[in-house]
Amino acid sequence: MPSENSEALICESALPCAELEDAGPSLTAGWLWCVSGIAILLAVIAAALIVRNACLTRRARAQRLGSPVLRPGLAVLEGTIDEPSEPPLRVEIRQSGIKNFGEDGGRIEWSELSREVTAKPFRLRLESGEVVEVEPRDAAKLLLPITRTETDAPTKRRRIAEAKDGDRIHISGRLEGHKIMDATNGYRGAMTTKYKLLPSRSGPMLVSREPLESVVRSPLPRYVGALVLATVMLVSAHAIFVGYHLRSAAGRVTAGMVTDKRTWVDEEGHTQYEFRLTVPGQDGPIVAGPTAACYQTAERGACVDVLFAPWAPSFWQLGSKPSATIAHVVLSSYLLVGLAVWYAILLIGGRKWYSGKLLDEAGE
Repeated sequence: MPSENSEALICESALPCAELEDAGPSLTAGWLWCVSGIAILLAVIAAALIVRNACLTRRARAQRLGSPVLRPGLAVLEGTIDEPSEPPLRVEIRQSGIKNFGEDGGRIEWSELSREVTAKPFRLRLESGEVVEVEPRDAAKLLLPITRTETDAPTKRRRIAEAKDGDRIHISGRLEGHKIMDATNGYRGAMTTKYKLLPSRSGPMLVSREPLESVVRSPLPRYVGALVLATVMLVSAHAIFVGYHLRSAAGRVTAGMVTDKRTWVDEEGHTQYEFRLTVPGQDGPIVAGPTAACYQTAERGACVDVLFAPWAPSFWQLGSKPSATIAHVVLSSYLLVGLAVWYAILLIGGRKWYSGKLLDEAGE
């Protein structure tokens, strides 16, 4: 129950005041908008990756179980490369070796120096006989096995993976359909749809000799984890500012009487200020740390503005406009950075499968 002193408190006017570590209304609101925007953006990115890979998984499964019907949108296709000229898909890895001699004799440890990826337009002939024009546009991830190794010097070599004419591949991307005139069908011809496969807007084109179902499904748990992290980031940041939200939603400005005041010097040599206030609605006096200007202005017996929510009186602050302390901003920034790093690790880990097999073989 409120004390008798708080019930008898009468103030004709109250001085504007703020706490020493107050971040201010503008900084508090701006920081919360910034954190919310970042968390929502990260959640949208993770959700888009989940939707994309779930869709590709369904398309890859449909392709594995039978010949899918071509339609615009995300697609996973299986077919044979129809390009008699030079191989349209090629990866060349240049490696340097270091000779190590041990009990078992000498061996060379190879490390990658550079990598060159070539992805040129080509035609893909499907099982149904339809031909799809493929345009990688330098946005292809080639999951191809090493086909040969060319040695330039005892400790210099090139490892090459390629897909050439007649090779059967699995490929993902975005199908676009265009109506064209088929002159071979009737006197005037008939309209037919010619399809072109392009990189999707949300990720690279994947090319593999093996079915892509497991490839596109494998990063889904990481993407779900990233979405959960972004949600936790948003909820946790606002939970740290719960007092600010309560004061913003139902805050009431009242007057608190200064019953005592004192100063002291902390271990770092900084002067600290302290008020002891009697505030209506509070059980007993409360202790606040005002700014130097507020401390010098408000004498004993003076009244200062205090803001609190009637149904949550413990979340009070000096001043008439809702804000939070610098400590809240710093704590939430540490939380934001930590979760963002974890989020990035999940997404980077989810991208390793794009060229994981090639990297494993390149390290031999």
